[in-house]
Amino acid sequence: MKHRRLTLEDSLYLLAFLVGFGLRFLRLGAAPLDDFEAGWALQALQLASGGERGLPVFGPQPAYINLTGIFFALFSASNFLARFWPAFAGSILILAPAFFRRYLGRTAALVFAFGLAFDPGLTSVSRLAGGPMLAVAFGTLALGAWISDRAILAGIFVGLALLSGPQILTGILAFILTWLVARLLGFRWQPLEVNPETQPRLRQALVAAGVATLVLASMFFYSPQGLAAWFETIPVYLSGWATPGAVPALRVLAALPIYQPLALILALVAVGGALASLFRPTFASQEALSANPYIQTELRLLLFLWFLFSLLLVVVYPARQVADLAWLLVPLWGLAAIQLSNYISIEDGDLISAGQALLIVLLMIIFWLNLAGLATTGSDPDEIQARLGILLSVLALIALTTILIALGWSWDHSRRGLTWGASAGLGLYLFSVMWGATQLRPKQAEELWSPIPAPGQVSLLLETLQELSEWKTGFQNQVDVNVSLESPALGWLLHDFPDAHFVREPLPGQMPSILITSDQEKPALAAAYRGQDFVWDVYPGWSGGLPDNAIHWLTFRLAPLQENHVILWAREDIFPGGSLEFQNGDQQDSSGQPSGVGGPIQ
Repeated sequence: MKHRRLTLEDSLYLLAFLVGFGLRFLRLGAAPLDDFEAGWALQALQLASGGERGLPVFGPQPAYINLTGIFFALFSASNFLARFWPAFAGSILILAPAFFRRYLGRTAALVFAFGLAFDPGLTSVSRLAGGPMLAVAFGTLALGAWISDRAILAGIFVGLALLSGPQILTGILAFILTWLVARLLGFRWQPLEVNPETQPRLRQALVAAGVATLVLASMFFYSPQGLAAWFETIPVYLSGWATPGAVPALRVLAALPIYQPLALILALVAVGGALASLFRPTFASQEALSANPYIQTELRLLLFLWFLFSLLLVVVYPARQVADLAWLLVPLWGLAAIQLSNYISIEDGDLISAGQALLIVLLMIIFWLNLAGLATTGSDPDEIQARLGILLSVLALIALTTILIALGWSWDHSRRGLTWGASAGLGLYLFSVMWGATQLRPKQAEELWSPIPAPGQVSLLLETLQELSEWKTGFQNQVDVNVSLESPALGWLLHDFPDAHFVREPLPGQMPSILITSDQEKPALAAAYRGQDFVWDVYPGWSGGLPDNAIHWLTFRLAPLQENHVILWAREDIFPGGSLEFQNGDQQDSSGQPSGVGGPIQ
């Protein structure tokens, strides 16, 4: 029996996967679930509880609900497990370029994989429970498996993608529009053509898709209501056209140049090269041309059309979220990888290009430090003018260095050094914004990729609640709690409290140990409680694409925010020395109302 040896290419794919896996799973459960995530996690928890929490109510994401519900049934429900499957799907998406290497070329496919691994948007969406990552990952893998002649695997991925929620329709519509426009332009890319030779493969894929859909939607026929939920995919997506969201279109458009400048610049250059190659057939790299002649024009233009239609569908969709941009990041990095792969190989005289690249990286660091300094500069016009002069000088030095290298050596050396330097500098920026969005400021409203509203002091509220419960019962989750708010995030936060009840107000005569209300509500017997407010929801405090002080936000992520509060009310007798003597009619004020000492929780 022959064993395939691990090649350098295989090792690099494995490295990209492991790095992306680590970035997606590192401290995955640290940030609290917001309302968007908690709504899906609670449905999975209902399924896992076997009816103890009421009949499971399925939304149009049976893949997420069933897969997560299985984990909740086997292990205890947690933030980490609620986000496990999107993070796993985002990790295996990194391996998708291996399916396309026959057409991209080996070098471009590897660059593609590392781009997907480090991308800030894809990493953020992979850490989002119930987000679009399942649809994006399984949809892309289905396309890759199909064009690499793996019909059954493609069908399985199609089934998984169809069960991943309304977000799959964005991908399907973008792909259909791309295919139609490509046909009108006369493109005939053989891997996507359906002819008599592909019909047996198509039948295999359809059968595999049908079986995968039936089995997973019904969770191995244990939960048939998942099939009914699947049919809600189209109605829910269509309802979004009549339900405006809280994210303006300008904010969606601003996210791309802010978080993906490297991929965006390289992709635009690649598209320009594709258009130029219509007139200059030797424009593409020799490796790409040897891999497949369609890389010269058709594949790059197909990827551009896919990117363009995905962006259009996200921007015009009223119920948009920035996370929906995950669909177009795949073709964007495909284009960027094609362009960057032209400059990966080492040639004679590249020490000059390497020196130029190092100088450009240093100049870009100086540019960023002065931009940060400009953000903290006061109203002194001389200092502002000096900072602006330095910024312009840095850009002029980069341009001058490029021109001098081209005149002194060659344009190829100059272009290679410019590409290496700009890619390295923007690559550092890419990692920085990815780390900030996923580790330093996860799920915070300052980051554009966070769903709206972002969670506030959720962890602090839970810690306070656990301390009060321990004082009252000796256990951290046994206190009785009444909640008068409709909030999936609160429902998830209290899922481990068996005596938590969501009621508008306590029944007459009842005085729960803990009340959680909005900051506009006050319990009827407020004098018998001590209250403390907590920030619960956080919204961006600007209406356009970016805050007014965009440089301050870009460099430090400081921006105006809007907050909603909740109040946690704890009954007096929970605290040492507290009592409720008035419950027996022994202590009342002059108005006949029970008296007590109200105030903040200490």
